[in-house]
This record gives sequence, C-alpha cells and structure tokens, in this order.
Amino acid sequence: MVNSGFSLLVVLFVVVVFVLALGGSYYSLQSRRRAWNELANRTGLTFEPGSFWRTPTVTGTYRGHALTLDTFTRDSGHSSTRDTRIILFVNNRANLYLALYEKTIVSKISKFLGMQDIQVGDDEFDRRFMIKGRPEDNVMRLLGDSALHTKIMDARSFNVEVDGRELHFEERYVNLDLDYVQSLFDLLTDIAVGVEQIEAKGFSHV
Repeated sequence: MVNSGFSLLVVLFVVVVFVLALGGSYYSLQSRRRAWNELANRTGLTFEPGSFWRTPTVTGTYRGHALTLDTFTRDSGHSSTRDTRIILFVNNRANLYLALYEKTIVSKISKFLGMQDIQVGDDEFDRRFMIKGRPEDNVMRLLGDSALHTKIMDARSFNVEVDGRELHFEERYVNLDLDYVQSLFDLLTDIAVGVEQIEAKGFSHV
C-alpha cells in the first residue's frame, strides 16, 4: 500500500511538472506572437503566427532586402535553448565571405589551432570579436566604415555570417525587445548595403 501511494505521488508530480512546462511554453509562444505581430505592423512586414510545433515568423522586404525573423532550437549537449535568428538576402556580387562573432572559449581555441582572425586595428573591437573573411582587404573596408563599426559595437551581442547571397544573424534566447530588434534590422541592412557596394566601388577581386 505504501509503495502504491508513493508511485501515485510520483505520477502526480510528473503530471504537474509536465502541465506547468506546457503552460510555460504556451505563454511564451503567445508573448512572442503578440510582440512579433506588433513588430511586423511597425516595419511593414508580414507576421505568421505558426503553431505550437512551428515557430512564428516575420517575413517580407525591409529597406529593399528580403528578410526573415524566426527562432530555432540550439542543442548544447545536456540542454537546449530557443534562440533568435534573422536571415537577410544580399546581392553579394563581390562574393565576399564574412564571419563575425563574439569571442568565446571555443573560438579562442579555434584561433589557437590556426583559424584565421582578421584584426581591424581597434583594440576594443578586436578583443570582442573573432573575424574571418575573404578577400581580407574587402572585409577590412567593410568593417572600417566608422558608422557601421560603432553600430556593431553598440549591439548587445552580435554574431553574423555573410555567405553567398545570405546574411545570417543569431542571438541567444528569444528577443522581444521590439525597438532593439528593429535596430538589428537596420544594422543588418546596413551591412548588406555595405557588401553590395563593394564591387561598385571597385573593391572586388573577382
């Protein structure tokens, strides 16, 4: 009888935990839907509410560039997080490649093992970011723009990759700060415009 009662308590505990987790996920989803719907209205983009199993998205054209805002699950071994992602279409005629991300223990190990790390000559910027890219002089010209340089430094966290015709930005956790997310839209579009101007300025090595 004692074992039976204990087993019942365990089952009830598991059910309560499951219900609470489900409720938390639903509340988080609804909060994201409300915030991103408002963001879409502000920016002239389109909001798709998704479903419990499919992430909400914000899509459309922003300052002349196709843009998608969504979330994805990042698995880090024993745990996982729901992170923010922004993808922007870039007319990358110069075929520039850029990977710029916050320095971590992993990236520092990669650097030690021989990963290319471009230095832009600003001590604070170089301490904060790992930069890879090609052609290197085009990357230096892009990041040497003083206004763009300042905006990147002002971002709370910044991990971006330009590869082919896509610009990818990722940030840990779901960001519901609408003013900040819109400022990211502007910053990423500034980077896209900078990439697109490289060939026009005669910087391309193609």
